[in-house]
Amino acid sequence: MNGDPKREWKLLGIAIVIILAGSLLANAINTVGGTVTVKDVRWAGENGDILSAFLYIPDGVSAENPAPAVLVIGGGDTVREGFQNWSLEFARRGYVVLDLDKRGEGNSEGNGFDRARGYGGPEALRYLHSLDIIDHDNVGMAGHSMGGSAITSAAMAYPDGYKGMVVVGSTTPVMDKDVDPTTLKNFVYICGVSDKCRFDQSAVAPIFGTTDVRPIEGQVTGSFEEGTARAYFNTPHPHALEIKVPGVLDIMIDWIQQAVPAPHPIPSSNQIWLWNFAGSALAMAGFVLLFLPLGGMLLRTPFFRSLVKPVPEFKGLTGKNWWIGAILTVLIPVGSLFYMQTVGAKIIKASNLWPMSRVNGIMGWALFVAIVTIILILVNHYVLKIDRKATAHNYGLTSEDGKIEWGNIGKSVLLAFSLFGIGYLLLVLIYRWLLVDFRIFEVQFKLVTPTRFRIVLQYLIPWMLAYIVVGANLHGLMRPKDGSKSLGREILINILLLAPWYYLWWPIYYGPLYAGSPAFFAGGTMHYWLWAFPPTLAIVAAISTYYYHKTGRVYVGAFLNALLVVWTMGAGNIGLVL
Repeated sequence: MNGDPKREWKLLGIAIVIILAGSLLANAINTVGGTVTVKDVRWAGENGDILSAFLYIPDGVSAENPAPAVLVIGGGDTVREGFQNWSLEFARRGYVVLDLDKRGEGNSEGNGFDRARGYGGPEALRYLHSLDIIDHDNVGMAGHSMGGSAITSAAMAYPDGYKGMVVVGSTTPVMDKDVDPTTLKNFVYICGVSDKCRFDQSAVAPIFGTTDVRPIEGQVTGSFEEGTARAYFNTPHPHALEIKVPGVLDIMIDWIQQAVPAPHPIPSSNQIWLWNFAGSALAMAGFVLLFLPLGGMLLRTPFFRSLVKPVPEFKGLTGKNWWIGAILTVLIPVGSLFYMQTVGAKIIKASNLWPMSRVNGIMGWALFVAIVTIILILVNHYVLKIDRKATAHNYGLTSEDGKIEWGNIGKSVLLAFSLFGIGYLLLVLIYRWLLVDFRIFEVQFKLVTPTRFRIVLQYLIPWMLAYIVVGANLHGLMRPKDGSKSLGREILINILLLAPWYYLWWPIYYGPLYAGSPAFFAGGTMHYWLWAFPPTLAIVAAISTYYYHKTGRVYVGAFLNALLVVWTMGAGNIGLVL
């Protein structure tokens, strides 16, 4: 499949226009129409670790005209870019905002599970107070999940350094058992449908001086003036979505504006952040689209031209056997996800080689699925014999005479890295100009530190192997209608095979919670990450299918997918020592 050069140039132009349009929209909202300056700040924390944050400074704020401030800290496996919605809404109301990457996440160094240092919360509050542009008597804090623990740690370390706080969905809002939690000033807790607080009040109730705060849900007690205001709210949203829903932010803004009066008060229901979200998502769609025509262009260069091969004859599944294969392609990864992710994290323990325990669990699951898929392919070929005497060539693995094309496999690696490098360079230019990245919630393509880039490389080989198997299954066994469908339809069908079915876990896991009962199973951290699988795997299916049609082999798509998936997981994930 050689492609039409004019069409590829047109598609490349469309992708760049989409990226620019989305990025400009995201920047316009993040800077509140240019009335807020956003800075990327770094400073040395305790023991010399570099901490990173965004600093939002509304127009007119200076040392001569300081403004009240808000410290924003996200939860585990989230980064500062993911909390731009909180930050920009506070900034448009006149607050200086410090939006922190916790220790060991995003661009911050250190141990990601460093409870002794409050995940970086106390250090961030201290840094905020080092700025001469803030009103030191009027500081609020807002944190989600582990970020909630971080801000309460900051409050305990500097009890005179804040006036009020909002904690959302934190399992352990106060980590130090030797302190009096009732001393926290102007405290509100927001509990999601899947948070521990729905069924176990032991960590939250002591802050309110009681054993169960659910009977007073929605009521405000105490006095903001005296620092004793308290409130507890339930929200019908799962933990991972609490950070991206207007209702939670409505409560948060209203509480902070009462505890720390805003220079420019705006009703809490008046929110514009959704346009920032839309811009980032649009830019991400353009970014993924970019890799298709760009790859076609590179494949016409003299160096990469040898990778272009005819699509092998399809000898995979047809008729009812195709439907059986489709069901297995869906059931094996989807059905095994929760259990094998947990097992994978136990087997592949965090280490210097692979330091991210949650990523290790997902990697273990992906390798399990790959092994099971290989076994089924072999059974299909040697026992059931329904693949019509297919060879490795028909699976896109070898030349027609069965030889492994090591030279072209090496060039496939180089092509994948070339595409990644060009995409990364484009992101660098966009970030330096507009200070935005490409994301849909926490499916993210963002700049990484040199340490994180090294870690991304360390994870590559297992994921490359896993996606080679995915490609062999999709294109060797599962091409629809005996391989006669158009590229566009084949991409769509492969997306349907790989991507949407993970959402079936939502009613299984969350159904009992909405009915007022505990979940049937613990779920680990997977119920936080579950929503991210369909968009990620839609990208995998599209890229794998496109490059198989371009090269007649699975390698370019597999290697590029490995780079992109490990990038999006490793860019901000908690690391033990980063």
